[in-house]
Amino acid sequence: MPSSMFLAQVLGPAFVIVALGVFMNRQVIRHMMDRLTEDNPVIWFSGFVRVLLGLLIVVTHNVWVWNWQVLITLIGWIALIKGVVLLWWPAQIVKMKKTMMNDNMLMFAGLVALIIGAVLSYYGYMVK
Repeated sequence: MPSSMFLAQVLGPAFVIVALGVFMNRQVIRHMMDRLTEDNPVIWFSGFVRVLLGLLIVVTHNVWVWNWQVLITLIGWIALIKGVVLLWWPAQIVKMKKTMMNDNMLMFAGLVALIIGAVLSYYGYMVK
């Protein structure tokens, strides 16, 4: 439980901050994503960081219960899997991102991040 609270207190505000950044800067983010998908070292480094962070979360918080704590576990596993995919199949990910990156998808991703961030922040800071 202490690791759940700590991770909720870190991940919750981070997700809210990222979501608000997406809402305020959609065009800039689309431009950055276009540029980043052309830079192979950045793609590889992004995959490495995702693997590292995913493993840190999975190793310290692999909690499969039917409550808010499973969100943290899912975030860890998704980061780990996405990192492995970025390292092993970067060209396919770049192609997929270019076809999926549009304003509607960015808004949807921002909304999902905002909801997850709000839930984790609530349980991390408000519920004792």
